[in-house]
Amino acid sequence: MRLQQYLTEQNKCYTSDEITPEEVLSLIKKDCKPYLKQKAKGKHLYRGTKLLEYNDFCIITPRKNRKPRDTDPVIHKKFDEMFMKYHGIKARSEAIFTTPDYTTAAYYGISGLVFPVGNFKYLWNPDIKDLTVNPSGNNYSKKSWYKQLFNELMILISKDESIDDVIENTVKNYKSTGLKDAMGTDNEIMIFCDKYYIIQSLWHSDIFKRL
Repeated sequence: MRLQQYLTEQNKCYTSDEITPEEVLSLIKKDCKPYLKQKAKGKHLYRGTKLLEYNDFCIITPRKNRKPRDTDPVIHKKFDEMFMKYHGIKARSEAIFTTPDYTTAAYYGISGLVFPVGNFKYLWNPDIKDLTVNPSGNNYSKKSWYKQLFNELMILISKDESIDDVIENTVKNYKSTGLKDAMGTDNEIMIFCDKYYIIQSLWHSDIFKRL
């Protein structure tokens, strides 16, 4: 197969002319055994990305110092500190944000199937569907529940009041077990790994969705 370098040295992407689905399937079965062993059969994690606009398969090395796009840096840092306290991971800076819900992923770009390579960790909250929508479940409006929370936290900061309890109550209920249960919901699942494969959801979906 011929290699296409995409944007950075860390991300390598291929078109259907450069790699076959059988080759990708072989890579997944060889390199993603810990994930395949834990995942729910027939269910998948999705992630929306622009990388798949002109590619069918990508090998991604995620950043470990993700900068917030819509979040106040002060709040972003405090959430990271609380995630570190409870889970040993700076989740908002280091996570790959995935969802078992195709529609939610498509909101952020071309939806792709995510396969963590090698050992990985994950966090999810049974009560939070997506930190960019209302956690009650059915609100897909652009008005973000998470952003609303940040606005409330910023008000507390301006009054010199502690916001640690507010953040702590959100973070402490995240779980690092029960991936099959998590994939049976539509809730956001944060993945932590050194590398992952992502496949355009419609590219030979009959092959990959059987995994």
